[in-house]
Amino acid sequence: MSEPKDVTARKLAHDVGKYVSRAARNLPKSGAIPDVLVDMLFRDVLGTAPNGTKPSERFEILARELDVDDPRIADVRERFARIAALERELSRGTELVVRSIAADALAIEQTLTSLARDLSRDGGHG
Repeated sequence: MSEPKDVTARKLAHDVGKYVSRAARNLPKSGAIPDVLVDMLFRDVLGTAPNGTKPSERFEILARELDVDDPRIADVRERFARIAALERELSRGTELVVRSIAADALAIEQTLTSLARDLSRDGGHG
């Protein structure tokens, strides 16, 4: 038996959303972005997490388990595709690219948190 949808959605919000947004939340609002934060952002959104998967892979696994028809899933998938497309530029650390990826990471967290909240209200039946 699979776990309730609200539990899976909370895993998405935590295992994916919180993880990818960790460095993004710490970027300065303006000015130069320290290299350490660029490196951290790169690892958070494109690297392998402690569970052995990339955040985008973990997202796909949990989204399949969640099995809901919700446009927020497609939105997160599109944001991960944009991030992947900018991977080479992120490694160069250009401010515009770093801020764009950070914005997508924060939006992923917000979207998955919203989805988890809504499914919890629905009693996990989505």
